[in-house]
Formats: sequence, structure tokens, C-alpha cells
Amino acid sequence: MEIKDYQGRSVELSDSSWEHIRESHPEITIKNILLVLADPLEVRECPRQNFVDSSIKQKNTLKEK
Repeated sequence: MEIKDYQGRSVELSDSSWEHIRESHPEITIKNILLVLADPLEVRECPRQNFVDSSIKQKNTLKEK
């Protein structure tokens, strides 16, 4: 699945990554991921990843109401 981030860049969410998210974090939905990537609260450089930055949002904001 390809998603656009807050800078308009394409982000690929692989099937295996989505499966991990669903199994390890069942409270997170695709809608949550789209919202976080579109409007992150904070952006940090993440040297362990294959991309320059990662979007981070407080966990309590990810819960659907």
C-alpha cells in the first residue's frame, strides 16, 4: 500500500509491516496511519530506518472515538 506523508512523499507500507501492526497493535487502523503521516505532532530523524524521518504521534491520539 502506498501512502502520502505530510511532505507529499510516497511511503510504502508493505504487507508484512501492516501484518505486524495489526498483530502487535490492534488498536491502530489504516485511518490512524493516514492521519499520523498527514499531520504528525513531531518528526524525528531515525538512523535505524531506511528513510530520513519518521512520524510520531502520542499513543492516546491514535484511538478511534
